[in-house]
Amino acid sequence: MKKYGKLTPAYFAKNFSIVVGLVLIWRGIWYVLDAMDSRFFGGSHLWTALGGIILGLIVLYVPENPEFNIEVHRQSIISNVSGIWHTRKNITLRR
Repeated sequence: MKKYGKLTPAYFAKNFSIVVGLVLIWRGIWYVLDAMDSRFFGGSHLWTALGGIILGLIVLYVPENPEFNIEVHRQSIISNVSGIWHTRKNITLRR
């Protein structure tokens, strides 16, 4: 059986400060997204909400799946972009 240490004031203060820091970061991000909604999307929260849902799913999916190799996907994206760039470059040179 695992034995836990005592709840000391220093332990509590450290963990409480972490929680407060996370809440303040969350609050700041919330205000930035609201400003983006107002400025770019006419006050509609749809696009930033969908972006948040997708980003949240990615954040939850990647750590839970060790077979998800980000390096393989990064190389695939780079090769696809590189192929598009070279194709476009050849088209513009032929004109």
